[in-house]
Amino acid sequence: MSARSALAKHRYEWLIAERERRICEVRLAAEKAEAKRIAPAAAARQARIDGLLSDANALERAERIRVYVGAVCGRTTIAGFGAQGIESWAEWALAIADRLGPLVEGRFLRQRPDETDGREAAD
Repeated sequence: MSARSALAKHRYEWLIAERERRICEVRLAAEKAEAKRIAPAAAARQARIDGLLSDANALERAERIRVYVGAVCGRTTIAGFGAQGIESWAEWALAIADRLGPLVEGRFLRQRPDETDGREAAD
């Protein structure tokens, strides 16, 4: 092989490698652009899921308070407390439960799913 054909072969190989490098750069740029495009939607979807879980936890806490109030009020006597004191405490505790729970104020309605939320959960 002559020096000239070796040089031509080397140049050809370099051109092929350079072409592959450019294709990879373009592909990487497209992937980054796509990731940047979908990031806000993914963050919004995750925020809705986090809100849903937060509301579920709040509902459990509110229900636990209501059960507790029912147990306290179900007792006929509690040492040191009259019926009026227990009733006042129960009203306060139930108001706290209402404030914590997402159902009374309809807070759960603020978590609006979009058309992709259900499909991704099933994946």
